[in-house]
Amino acid sequence: MGNFTRLLIINIIVIIVLIGGGALGYYYYNQATNYVKTDNAMVSGQTISIAAPASGKLVTWYGDQGKKFNKDDTVGKVATQGTDGRVTNVAIKMPQSGTIAQNNVVQNSFTAAGTQLAQAFDLSHLYVTANIDETDMDNVDWTKSGYLHRCFSGHKIYRQSQTNRFGDSRNFLTAVKFKQQWKLYKGHPSYPG
Repeated sequence: MGNFTRLLIINIIVIIVLIGGGALGYYYYNQATNYVKTDNAMVSGQTISIAAPASGKLVTWYGDQGKKFNKDDTVGKVATQGTDGRVTNVAIKMPQSGTIAQNNVVQNSFTAAGTQLAQAFDLSHLYVTANIDETDMDNVDWTKSGYLHRCFSGHKIYRQSQTNRFGDSRNFLTAVKFKQQWKLYKGHPSYPG
């Protein structure tokens, strides 16, 4: 191998390393100047509480975790004593359409009227709640970990600033709490939490 060939190979390797380093440097610069990353965010939604309508024994329960119900569907039944002394079954109705997220039911146990038996969420109306330092935020777009290369869209619902004092009276951090409602993509389920 001649000197010219060695010199050509070394120059090609140096050029590839410089291009790779420049691309990597640009990527990190772009991430640092245009994006804010936080672990202080969560998917939330309006909680739908499912409560016992009367005191009595919980005899039937259909509300398994992850099961979807429409408004006024029967989620379960409570056996209670009527005014005439007879046992009657009172239906536990779903207050609005949603999916059961948390189930607090023990089959055949006794429950008091108004006791929360389960929590549900309407999975088509979820939002992201994040706390970000106000100095880092101009415009907010976001992605969800676990779904690489997938950007979720939505619109900002509200923005609320709160100032917390750390240490002495001169150190303040203003965090912005914002909610952003987003579209639920088919095949990409998300749950509050």
